[in-house]
Amino acid sequence: MEAMTETYQSLLSEEQPGVLHFGGARMVMLDVGAGFWGLRRQIEALVGPRLTDSVLQQAGANGGASFARAFAGPADDAQALRDCIAAYQAAGFGQFEVEALDWPIGRALVRGREAFEAWTMQQYGQSPESPVCAYTAGVLVGFVNALAGRHDVVCIERACQAHGAESCLFE
Repeated sequence: MEAMTETYQSLLSEEQPGVLHFGGARMVMLDVGAGFWGLRRQIEALVGPRLTDSVLQQAGANGGASFARAFAGPADDAQALRDCIAAYQAAGFGQFEVEALDWPIGRALVRGREAFEAWTMQQYGQSPESPVCAYTAGVLVGFVNALAGRHDVVCIERACQAHGAESCLFE
């Protein structure tokens, strides 16, 4: 299939100060790092870290699927996934590179540097015992599920910068 010909600049418009439209999705500019940090800490205090990761991953999957449907429409190809990941990166959530992709999804490897959750943990001097990028893993799952018309894809974070790795690795 053909690659997307629109540029990210042509898809971005400012509705009012602090409110952007990116493709078909509405985005609100705010301090995601501090907001996310506070949310994670409050949820962890209520239900613990494992359930927190599950909640954040599901929230990411819902948001990723919604964005993919608005941004790429009914596209069912590898380029649409690459475009969604590039848009996520352009929105400031980290630096991402698709290292391997077997489409329709059999296996995908995405390397992330400065993923916002790992970056936030580092900013607050935290050294977690396990990977922390559950929301980003969920977003990637949401992209894939929406674009491939599936509901069974899962994402495992194999390495995490917040845990001491050079980069985050999502499979």
